[in-house]
Amino acid sequence: MTGSVTAKILFIINCLLLWILAILFFGYPAIILPALTAVPIMFVVLILITKG
Repeated sequence: MTGSVTAKILFIINCLLLWILAILFFGYPAIILPALTAVPIMFVVLILITKG
């Protein structure tokens, strides 16, 4: 992990602003698609947690 803490915070802020811009531009699908992509990822994480 290289870079300062400020750079990491600004990167997160930029990602959030990009998501908000996508919501303004594309509307409802820009809100739903990240949630739909997070479902399989969280499913795998839960399986790995319960597997031990």
